[in-house]
Amino acid sequence: MKLTPYDQSEIERLDREIAQHEATIRRKQEQRREIINRSNANKQVAA
Repeated sequence: MKLTPYDQSEIERLDREIAQHEATIRRKQEQRREIINRSNANKQVAA
């Protein structure tokens, strides 16, 4: 079944939105890692 021009444009729009959200997630994950690294929260404390 062939997509209508409208359907194709909607898929393209949604793909762009998804890519933007994924880029936002990557930035937030990096910010989270930086906070953890700065606080040494990823280091185990000797018992």
